[in-house]
Amino acid sequence: MSKLPVLLIEDLFSVKKRFLQLFSEDQNLILIGTACSELMARKMLQSFLPSLILCHEQFINTDFLKMLSPFFAGGEISLVIYGKSIDHAPIVDKIQRHLKVRFTAYLWLNPEEDTSYRDFYLSFLELIASRLRIGINKPPMISQPPPLSGKNILATKVIAIGSSAGGPRILNAILSKFSPDLDAAVLLVQHITEPFTEALADSLKKTSSLKMEIARDKLPILKGHVYLAPGGFHLEAEPVKPFTNEGQCVLNKNKMVNNLRPSVDNLMLSLPSVYGKKIVGMILTGMGKDGVNGMCAIKSAGGRTLVQDEETSMIFGMPKAVIETGCVDKILPFTKLPAEAEELIAKM
Repeated sequence: MSKLPVLLIEDLFSVKKRFLQLFSEDQNLILIGTACSELMARKMLQSFLPSLILCHEQFINTDFLKMLSPFFAGGEISLVIYGKSIDHAPIVDKIQRHLKVRFTAYLWLNPEEDTSYRDFYLSFLELIASRLRIGINKPPMISQPPPLSGKNILATKVIAIGSSAGGPRILNAILSKFSPDLDAAVLLVQHITEPFTEALADSLKKTSSLKMEIARDKLPILKGHVYLAPGGFHLEAEPVKPFTNEGQCVLNKNKMVNNLRPSVDNLMLSLPSVYGKKIVGMILTGMGKDGVNGMCAIKSAGGRTLVQDEETSMIFGMPKAVIETGCVDKILPFTKLPAEAEELIAKM
């Protein structure tokens, strides 16, 4: 099979360097050019037409797509976009409205993480194979995942935390007290709107010795990692493989629960089917009753449940609602919750 010609549109030298390395060792694709601007991309396309364009999401705007439109008129070029957007459907929709593409898709890539390139490239090759119906040989350098270490082992125990009004300050305090070798993953739902997700994640990252991540769809849930539900999305867990107690994140925009998205209940209700009784549920300060059904489900599955006390809660609504169900093991000031949760996890 002749190599598939690809044009890369990317302006960061460090990212281009990584892609050049991947393409140089690949048996299936050949990188025939790299462009760092719309003008350079147009000049290259006037000289040769690739079978596929690989492009960072920052370039996808109406003017850029209008520039590309004449080159896509034959419907033979594919366009793959990469980036860190959680909700990428509008990007794909915009492309499909402006261009006659053979196929288009969005793949997640965090350029700051070395392992992200390996995962991206495997997905990229599998995507090409399925959409273009061609055989693909995976490069030896990425055909096997790296050996598992203490920092990327799938979690078999989880701590699920729900909070609302007054939550960010308490979350910072709690995460700062978890030990770096915590034998569990931490899943967080803070009632927050989408524009503030990254700011909250950055704040939590500064205080915690655990690896802080904004959850994304199909992201493996690893021991010693913290996963924050992004604003506007429900976060759930599902098994990585059927009948296992190792999970991965699931994001969706299903209907609101308790008039909220993300919802604490949505997360907690999904956990027992993956982790069984190896769950510690925790409800912190906040208004309303979100988390009541989830905490009861955790308790029914044999997990343990903790809530923040009234004295240290900014608003006692959510903790009080759970207490009234009788599903709570302990009511504690937030300063004592991390040690209690960690002790419970150690006994599971």
